Amino acid sequence: MTDETSKDTAQASTPPEGEKKSNFAKAAQEKSTQTGDRKGKRRAKGGKGWLWLFVFAAIGGLGAWGWLSWPQLRSHVSSYLRLTPLTQDSASPTESVQAPQPAGQPRQPATPQPPSGAQAPEAPAPSRDADTAAQEQRQAESALRNQVQQQSRTIALLQQQLAALQREMTSQANRLSELGNVNRSDWQLAEADYLLRLANQRLLLERDSRAALGLLEEVDKILRRLDQPDLYGVRQQLANDITALKLVENIDREGLYAQLRALEDQLIRVNIQPEFDITTQGTVDTQVESDADSSPLQRGWDSFTQFLHESVRIRDGNIDPVLLSPQSEARFRQSLRLNMEQAELALLREDTNVYRDSLNRNRQLLLEYAVPGKRRDALMEELRQLSQVTIKADLPSLAASQRALHDYIERLHKTTSQSTDVPGGDSQ
Repeated sequence: MTDETSKDTAQASTPPEGEKKSNFAKAAQEKSTQTGDRKGKRRAKGGKGWLWLFVFAAIGGLGAWGWLSWPQLRSHVSSYLRLTPLTQDSASPTESVQAPQPAGQPRQPATPQPPSGAQAPEAPAPSRDADTAAQEQRQAESALRNQVQQQSRTIALLQQQLAALQREMTSQANRLSELGNVNRSDWQLAEADYLLRLANQRLLLERDSRAALGLLEEVDKILRRLDQPDLYGVRQQLANDITALKLVENIDREGLYAQLRALEDQLIRVNIQPEFDITTQGTVDTQVESDADSSPLQRGWDSFTQFLHESVRIRDGNIDPVLLSPQSEARFRQSLRLNMEQAELALLREDTNVYRDSLNRNRQLLLEYAVPGKRRDALMEELRQLSQVTIKADLPSLAASQRALHDYIERLHKTTSQSTDVPGGDSQ
């Protein structure tokens, strides 16, 4: 159409043949024809470009639609292929039945039946295909049924998990609401309760009355800062426990343990007595030499009595100690060490009987086997003083103060919860 319009414009612009054309008219005519040709070419090119762009867009859209709908198409094709044998089987008996013919048409002659003796052509293929398709269909139904059951179990499990998460969220929300209702006095009461339980722990496990007393005094300061009249009963019970702890005798177990360790090191270095008393034998020899100038009768009597003394020796209660062998000396020192260790363990356990028995056994060993002197006397005196020290103290119980403070906190929380529930019920 652009070419026709350009031709019409060219014909309209051309003058009749009889008229003469001037140079200016010819130039204008040539110029108009050139511009018309250029515009027609441009319009033709622009129309073809839009056409190709539309074709490419249509092809891309078809490709995207085919890519997205390919799984569905494949499933439809597969289902159609599975159901094809069933449709063929269902159509086979209908084909055998002849459709009724209209009245105007002549009846077609019946197809000749083969004789009864002739063998009919076997056609087992359709029945086998039908059985196979039915079996595949049953298998598919069982697989779907199993999948549905598994999905139902999974859904039930997920519902249980969701219910558990909802319960947990509810409990967390309740805890957050409780924390939001806590004020400064509640925190101070919780601190006092913690310090009181810590004091009871120090008193029962470590048997440290000084530490427990300091913690109870700190609890009393906290309750005094609260300045609430309902705390009078708690503070009264707390004052009773503080007074009882002040009256407890302070036992320096660390110092006693250090003294026992130092005394043990000194006991294992003690000297042992010799076996014989050499000075007694020397006095006997000097007495024999002094009696050499006596008469023969006297000398005979002296020799007879000396023989009797050497043959039979009569001793009184003061028996001379016997020198110990190296093995016996090692056992003696080991006995001293073991008795001291037993006394140290009894000190930590606050077992007074075992503590005193161990120290008394060491005193007896020193009395029997140690060399008399200032060293032995000092060690025995130290053991005697340590055995008289009291290592067990009667500590009071802090259960009454704990129970009183706990009951007060419970009553306070119950009162606050009731006061917060009443406005909520009115608003509903």
